[in-house]
Amino acid sequence: MRRILIKLILFVGIPLVIAEGVARHRLPFERFYGRAEKHLAVQQPIQFVFFGSSRTYAAVDTQAFADQLSATTHGPVTAVNLARGQMTPVQFYLALEQLIAVSPEHLRGVTVFVETYRGAPQSHTWTSNWFQNNFIFEWADILPWWRVPEFWLRSENPFKDKFEATLAKGFTTLIYVNSFRDRLIRGGESLVNRFTGVNTSAAVDLAGSGGIRNDEAGIELMKQVAEQENLLKPEDMPPADWESTAIGDLCRLVNRVGGKVVFFEAPHGIVIPNHLSAFFKQRRDKFSRAARQWKATLLTPVSRETSGDFPDLMHLAHSKAASYSRELAAAYLAAKN
Repeated sequence: MRRILIKLILFVGIPLVIAEGVARHRLPFERFYGRAEKHLAVQQPIQFVFFGSSRTYAAVDTQAFADQLSATTHGPVTAVNLARGQMTPVQFYLALEQLIAVSPEHLRGVTVFVETYRGAPQSHTWTSNWFQNNFIFEWADILPWWRVPEFWLRSENPFKDKFEATLAKGFTTLIYVNSFRDRLIRGGESLVNRFTGVNTSAAVDLAGSGGIRNDEAGIELMKQVAEQENLLKPEDMPPADWESTAIGDLCRLVNRVGGKVVFFEAPHGIVIPNHLSAFFKQRRDKFSRAARQWKATLLTPVSRETSGDFPDLMHLAHSKAASYSRELAAAYLAAKN
């Protein structure tokens, strides 16, 4: 038994420690909120942060948004788009909490834009899934150690997710191994598609990152997801107690640092089914009352795009993002004044 233990230490333990040391101190690793950290590293205050799904990632061009505001306010504006595909409101909260902890003086007074869909955001609570299970390794860096016990006790994520997230917190090597595996799989798929004649070229006007696919298979998948909207029923979306949601906590966090939350409708090309119109209106009205209590702003949708501007029905075309972002900035200034 002693020999086996020694062999494990020599041939498994020591190599793992060396690999972990290299991963932590030598390999480049950009955190999920790395875009924001780049500004904080040069002592640059962040005035605007965007959270949402891949729809917000696709639609918001932060440079165009900032330029529009700068032209009006005659001062520098820094905006960061931290939206990603399949993000949950718990992740919004954790990411902002981490940023404030890193540099509270540069986030003071921040305005946080949060995506809504049909007039209301996602209604996740701390007992819902904190992370989508296929992105556990990617999100582990925004889960602080002191919240790990809470993640195990309160979140709805299965045991496998909790175990993997905790391992990823302790071993950066696993994040690189998982990333390498994903790249290997994508490379293999691309090779197979090339030999079978399947077109995977990025000829479509979509971002192609942030959870957005711009290949033919990905576009067809998104269209199928959009069509599922017609099959939804009100009972599939239970009413939310907004005060107990992660979005409510996010608003209170922003208020504590002297900031403000702005809810906005990210553009998409999905036509609302008639049988859900009344339900979405009722849900939107209830959320509006909660938002007012949080002293948040609800922007009127500013999208002037047509159905042809959404190649996969879900995401705004990349070439339209700048014009939409300028309109969003103008709508924000109008609401503010």
